[in-house]
Amino acid sequence: MENLKQQLSALKLESQDDLRTVNHILETVKAATSPKEFLVPLLRLLENNPTFNFGMPGEVVRTIEQHYQDSDYLDLIIQSVERIPTEYNLWLLNRLMNTFDDEDKIKKGLSVFHKVKQGTDSDAIREIVQEFIENFDE
Repeated sequence: MENLKQQLSALKLESQDDLRTVNHILETVKAATSPKEFLVPLLRLLENNPTFNFGMPGEVVRTIEQHYQDSDYLDLIIQSVERIPTEYNLWLLNRLMNTFDDEDKIKKGLSVFHKVKQGTDSDAIREIVQEFIENFDE
């Protein structure tokens, strides 16, 4: 399993054929006795391929959301966004925030969005983050 986690983290995706490789790996992840151990490698995959089209939301996001709803999940998503904000990890954070009743958790997520907005050079990322911020300001 360690080799599979390393392979997943290191993949550089260039074509939709590469996505087939990812989907094949995801089948193994889903069948693993402890799929949670793949959360960070899956997040790294998103980070290492920030412009790749994984789909909407795509199997990587579906797998993450299906298997990783616990107390550590928020912090791991935030760490991913802080390392390299991508459309997909920002989307994961936004979707997670939409489930919160706890105002402190929402404020924590909004703080991350504001940091990303101020710190990114990407207009696309800035626009995504602004939309998420506005959704919580309504």
